[in-house]
Amino acid sequence: MSSIERTGPERRAPRSEHATISPEVLEVVHQFARAREEHALDIRDPHFASFTDAERRHDEEYVDKIQGRIQKSDTQNDRELYTLSSAFEYTAAERINSGAWFGPDMKAQLTSQYDDLRNGIDLYVESNTSESTPLGLSVDLTFSRRSEDLSHKLQSIQSFHLDRGTLAELRYYKPLGKNDSIVAAPLTNLPKVVVAMTRDRALNAITLLAKKPEDRDSVTGLIMLFQIERQLAAFARYSRALGKSKKRAAFEDAAEQYESALARVRALTDEKLRALQIDRQVMTAYALQDPTTNIVIENLNNLVESVGG
Repeated sequence: MSSIERTGPERRAPRSEHATISPEVLEVVHQFARAREEHALDIRDPHFASFTDAERRHDEEYVDKIQGRIQKSDTQNDRELYTLSSAFEYTAAERINSGAWFGPDMKAQLTSQYDDLRNGIDLYVESNTSESTPLGLSVDLTFSRRSEDLSHKLQSIQSFHLDRGTLAELRYYKPLGKNDSIVAAPLTNLPKVVVAMTRDRALNAITLLAKKPEDRDSVTGLIMLFQIERQLAAFARYSRALGKSKKRAAFEDAAEQYESALARVRALTDEKLRALQIDRQVMTAYALQDPTTNIVIENLNNLVESVGG
């Protein structure tokens, strides 16, 4: 039985979003959440020496302030969700870096606390070849069956970026692979997307990495690629439409960034599908069996229809 067949979406009624996690799995979740902190970019890294001490101290104070606000309002469920999210972010980075989800040429980096809290970016991915520019994809990882949670994140991208003709910024960026000697500087014009996973799939991905790392969990990677492609395509169409109606070059420039990123993601997806010996129809079927994918698509359809797309 192939990896795709073995790890495909199970055809059963979903568990409650707040179903109890076994002690064994919970231990792994906490272990991976700690690993996420250890592998995240540290703004005190010598690579970021081009930032002054005052600048970095200011950013650390911002992190402390926001974390303080969060801790005051957090419920027990919020804290559990944050831990699970952190564990899944670590899992995603490990799977991408191993080549299991996005192919052998892509690498991922977990972001600093500052970029996580300020810019809503949990990790970024790019090619590790010396002649390639950064892929420019920021992935904001979330998982929920509640449509309003995902809708809010997608609407935030629309409000803060699409409707302004701007893209995301990564303040603390460290190039991956052979380009890691480049002097540190904020990375701008970064297309940002939301990758949505159900709680069950996130837990399954975490458990597989911990207990069966040889199982590449290809379906989870395909769902991510499907969602990324659909968002980049929709954001490009929306930006093009605004560019025509508002006559502003910023929207056309943003559309070009989304289209460029989309072309590269499609290329690596095609390579991944060839390696798995499946086609896009199979990938689409897997993706559409995930409830969060359908919520993402519904929001994207509404976005494009709002500009007559």
